[in-house]
Amino acid sequence: MDQKPWDVHPALMEDRLCCIANIISDVRNRTIDLHDPNDGDGVWSLGCRIYERTINIIDRESKKISWLDTIKNGLYFVILIDGVPIRFYKGDVDNPTMRSLHRRYPELEAQQYLFSFYEPEWFWRIVAETADDGKILRIVMLQYTESGDSKNLWEIPITEPVTVETPSLDTVRESVVLEKPVVKPKVEKTIGVAHNG
Repeated sequence: MDQKPWDVHPALMEDRLCCIANIISDVRNRTIDLHDPNDGDGVWSLGCRIYERTINIIDRESKKISWLDTIKNGLYFVILIDGVPIRFYKGDVDNPTMRSLHRRYPELEAQQYLFSFYEPEWFWRIVAETADDGKILRIVMLQYTESGDSKNLWEIPITEPVTVETPSLDTVRESVVLEKPVVKPKVEKTIGVAHNG
């Protein structure tokens, strides 16, 4: 029988996981609302935009929340909840890609500190499963091995959109004074044609 994340590691409390899941859901849904295929937006640009916004917002929130930290190296991103490393991806819980399961050194190093709580071959992933329109169907947390075995699946309840504060500009630009416009009637230019007669 699957255990809840906080039964496996006490740092993985329900409210903390809900906070992360709500950020993932809110960013995805707000970004989809900005997506405009008529102006040339494609699936690739949408996915990149969602991912980059999500990691930047979680990273920014980690500066304000004591239990949250991140490892960010370019687009490589690991969430740390009181030191517990977690990565996230969009896809199917039952068919993770090898890329979703691959662990790099920063994640492995963070996990080494937790061996008293962990079986080292098992690691955490948050998975966002989506509908055809890209909106969130559910977000789950579970443990995987690099071979794709899984256990301890728990669906994270998504409560309400997260209000993410955007810093306002501290400086106010000076207004620009424009000169009074000169209005003239439109004059059509005609090209004279020479007549020989």
